[in-house]
Amino acid sequence: MTPYESYIALAEKLNSLAPGKFAKKTFFVNTGAEAVENAVKIARSYTKRPAVICFEDAFHGRTLLTLSLTSKTNPYKAGFAPFASDIYRIPYAYCYRCSYGLTYPSCSTACAHHLEDTFKRVVSPDSVGRCDCGTRPGRRRIHRPAEGVLPHPQGYLQEVRHRVHRGRGAIRHRPHW
Repeated sequence: MTPYESYIALAEKLNSLAPGKFAKKTFFVNTGAEAVENAVKIARSYTKRPAVICFEDAFHGRTLLTLSLTSKTNPYKAGFAPFASDIYRIPYAYCYRCSYGLTYPSCSTACAHHLEDTFKRVVSPDSVGRCDCGTRPGRRRIHRPAEGVLPHPQGYLQEVRHRVHRGRGAIRHRPHW
């Protein structure tokens, strides 16, 4: 933490404006990648669990940990291995190009149910400290505009949230519910 008076004053002002009657903390960062890196560290420290679940095709940044979370190899990851461990991917609810070849709503958000399979076959929910549910995969496909927002079907994130919370993990999402 930087103990500059202006830093502390701004943090205290933001804390006073934030809703809720509980202790608040403010932490300033320079970039989205730095925010993601710190969020993972905080979640791992708080939950005492190392694993992180993120979405296929998502872009998180260009630092080592955020590249590890980023799914797309070219042009982002090629030549920069090895990457951080304990990172697992699940399909994103991309209904236009469904990973399962299904159609919403008859699919019953099968992609959200994939998390159950991940917990059974790939990583124990007792090891998962964070599920990075950013709903802005962007940079997903060549035809998608950079930083595009891919809408998820109604109920998808609630399904993911329910499964993560049932395993007592932390869930992170951007405000695109």
